[in-house]
This record gives sequence, structure tokens and C-alpha cells, in this order.
Amino acid sequence: MSDLNQKVPFAQSLNVLASNVVSQAIENLGQALPCTVVSMNQGLVTVNFTVNSQFTLPQVTIPIAMSQYLRIPVAAGDTGMCIAADALLAGITGQNNETPDLTPPTNLSALAFVPLTNVNWSAVFDSVTYIMSLVEIDLDAPNVVVTQNMTVGSGISGSFTTGTGQIVTVQGGIITNIFGNP
Repeated sequence: MSDLNQKVPFAQSLNVLASNVVSQAIENLGQALPCTVVSMNQGLVTVNFTVNSQFTLPQVTIPIAMSQYLRIPVAAGDTGMCIAADALLAGITGQNNETPDLTPPTNLSALAFVPLTNVNWSAVFDSVTYIMSLVEIDLDAPNVVVTQNMTVGSGISGSFTTGTGQIVTVQGGIITNIFGNP
């Protein structure tokens, strides 16, 4: 009767075992991959990975990396990348009520979407802050502070008062007057 231990030297077996364990750990790591937004629902985006691969990567629904105080518009077709976290994000993003532990997540289960710029967008100027919106811009916030020139989309007009008492007037998407001292 043959015994595998007698056919493969022990040192060689340990080397193969170590290589396999390392390869398995690397495969489980999350990847930062480019992606395109397919849809958005309640602060989560479903993305399609835009990479050439021998594998078909599934679409995943993940949170957007942004603050509750500055929420950016995201629409189907927007581009960005997925970044991987070292723990599951579902509990912290409200998808469930579980607190994650330090068990390594699988490679597509702890991702967040980060939007990326594109050189084909319209030109911007360094001294102007641009606010683009898919539907509307809500500048009626209690702590809005304007410190430089600001262009607000095209065609938007009106005025608002900042938290510091400044009155800002917007005509055709361009701030035309800021009255009051901050």
C-alpha cells in the first residue's frame, strides 16, 4: 500500500501548503476596481465593473462614500471605483443592524463606491465652486456658508440666507450678490 507521505518530501509539502494558503488569502481580499453606476436606490448604488476579465463579475449594490452633510447626486452612467473595506459595511450603512467583527469579508462584500472625475467633462475654473444637480439644489440649510464665487448649475435663480446672515442672490445659475458680513 502506498503512502503519500513517503512519496512527497515533507519540506516540499509544507512549501506547497504555504503557497496555497497565501493564494487563498489574496483571492479573498477586496479589489479596488473601476465601475459604472447602473441604478441608485436609498443611498445605495448598483454598479457594473468595467474591467476585462476572464470571469464575469456580478453587479453589486453598495453604499456611496460620502458624508450625510454633503450628499452628491449620482445617476446611472456615472463612473467611479469600488474600494474595499477590511470589515463588512452593511451595519454602519443601515442595510442591517449587525455590528461587524474582524472576520475578513469575502472579496465583493465590503465595497463602497467613490465617484471619479473625467477629463471629458466641461472645463471648470479653480476659483469657482460648481454645484451640479440632477433635480434641484437645496441651499436652505441652517449652516450654509459661502466664502468664494459659486456657480449653481444653469438657469437656477433665487436667493437664500446663510447661517451667518449673508443674503446670497443667484441669477441664471451664477451668484450675483452676497450681502452682509460673515
